[in-house]
Amino acid sequence: MIGKGIYIWKVRHTLEVMGQKAPNYDTDLIADELVKAGMKHAWIKVCDGSWRYNIYNGRDFAQELAMSLRKRGISPWGWQYVYARYPELEAEVAIKRIQELDLDGFVVNAEHEYKSAVAKSARKYMSLLRGAFPGLPIGLSSYRFPRLHPEFPFDAFLEFCDFNAPQVYWKLASNPGHQLKTSIQEFKNLVKVQRPIFPTGSAYHEHGWQATAGQVQEFMETAVDLGLPGFNFWEMANCLTYMPDVWEKISGFQLTVDSGQEEIPGVVHPKAKVVSQMVNIRTGPGTQFADVGDYYGGVEVDVLAIQGTDAWIKIQENPERWIAAYYQDKRYVRLIDG
Repeated sequence: MIGKGIYIWKVRHTLEVMGQKAPNYDTDLIADELVKAGMKHAWIKVCDGSWRYNIYNGRDFAQELAMSLRKRGISPWGWQYVYARYPELEAEVAIKRIQELDLDGFVVNAEHEYKSAVAKSARKYMSLLRGAFPGLPIGLSSYRFPRLHPEFPFDAFLEFCDFNAPQVYWKLASNPGHQLKTSIQEFKNLVKVQRPIFPTGSAYHEHGWQATAGQVQEFMETAVDLGLPGFNFWEMANCLTYMPDVWEKISGFQLTVDSGQEEIPGVVHPKAKVVSQMVNIRTGPGTQFADVGDYYGGVEVDVLAIQGTDAWIKIQENPERWIAAYYQDKRYVRLIDG
């Protein structure tokens, strides 16, 4: 999972916000707008609990939008809100929707209902979903700060997930960068099952509050500074309705995932690729040095120096930044050039 993306809640409503009227709905309009915005993926609500979602008068708008996205090279994903009451039925409808829509990935949106449910309900749902799709990318969308939700079964969900997509919504606040850093640090320190972070930012209006273009810019810049592979936002129709300036800011943001190393004319550095799910970025060659960020699987970096026997790789000067290539019998980085 890399790049910019957006949640889409109600497909028909999104089209109406964009000026279409029944029955002349055409999901190509959404897809074209996402192309202009530089989106790599869209997360479409395809089921709610044990019910299929985004189907109106016999038309499957989720399926139509997934086809429109795929024609334009945008990855169609699905998401489902789960309620914990009937985990087997919720898993069953999710599996059917993934199959009939031929989705590229799936996101599980679990919130307060699972605070009162036992963890085995989460494991039951997730084990059925993962069992049906062993290779499908699956993520968890839930709370941003685990310290505030100790009763939520993060580990039971994340055990079956490929990534963690916390809802870093800074509602009634104005510090998105700080909240994103805090969210990542809390998941690192308080949750046992570690997964790459792919955060969701605020792009919505609610009860008189709304994110500003400047705050969204700060959120995106912080994600890049932390070495995250990308991010997405909640939610397209809401953003277009109330905050066209925010949509413009998101659309104009050029996201690239690299080491942040400036190129020096005439100098060619060997390359290395992160082959683990995540590797810490440190201020020196060892675990005793400060952890200042993370890189995720697939990121390529310049190799400025190697200290020890294939152990620590310097990726940046001034200030120095290092990552472990091989530590405690686990390989994190592999040389791919030179």
